[in-house]
Order: sequence, then C-alpha cells, then structure tokens
Amino acid sequence: MDMAVGQELLHLSEAASRSGVGADRLRQWCATGLLDCERVERQWMISVDCLGEIGRLAAEGGRRRAADDARQIAVGAMFSSEPGAHDVLRRLTGKGIAIREANLAPMALDRVDGVLLAVTVEANDADEVVAIAEACGGTVIAELRADAEGD
Repeated sequence: MDMAVGQELLHLSEAASRSGVGADRLRQWCATGLLDCERVERQWMISVDCLGEIGRLAAEGGRRRAADDARQIAVGAMFSSEPGAHDVLRRLTGKGIAIREANLAPMALDRVDGVLLAVTVEANDADEVVAIAEACGGTVIAELRADAEGD
C-alpha cells in the first residue's frame, strides 16, 4: 500500500528503537514487502502507523501466515531490477493478499541478470499475483501448487 501524504515516517533505526525489533530484521521485512515501507534515497522509511504491524510480525516469527488448511501456490518471477520485485510485494500487501513466504534472490546467469522473486500465497490469489508480477515488469517463470498438508 502506498503511504499517505503527510503520514509521519520513521527512519529504520527509530522504528527499531520504538518497536524493540532489530534494524536488520526491519530492513529484511521492508525488502520483502512484509512491512509498508518506502525507500527515500538509500534509506527505508516506516510509517509510525506500522508499529503495531511490527509487533504482530515479531509475534508471528516474521511471516504472514495463510490459513493452515488453505491450498498454497508458489509463484516465481524474474525482474530486470530489484525495484520491480519490491513493487510486487508492496502491491500484494496493499491488496491484503497474505504472503506466507517471500524470497528475493539476485541472479547472474549466463545470459540472464536480474532478480528472482518467489512468493507463496493462497491458491485463490494466484491469478492476481501473476497479473501484478507481469504489470510490474516481471516474467512469471513458475507456478507450483500444493496443499498445506503436502498433497
């Protein structure tokens, strides 16, 4: 979700101090889109309104969890740069799509340079995840479906 104009923003270190969660952990949550953060120059800024969300994420071990009995899907998409992948994560959280897991990995292969984004979400959100990834300039390279029970 995009931060509202005039919203009080905290530097990462200030949010860490106020929340009791380490700055490195907050940086990771910002980078993976678990928190509504904004990059200002080279620094993450966190809305003061997100302090409650930080506490909830810390209590859950830093992951948004989908319902235990929900079918899951992992979607992998390649991006030419990191900002496109981050935009996908922000849009997913802004739409209330529960991200079970998210990973960003820089890729430097023979003829492919870019960033691989892999997210695991509820299967009923798969089409929207694919559409958002493509709208943000990604190329979807995998969709893996499985139940939470492992079927």
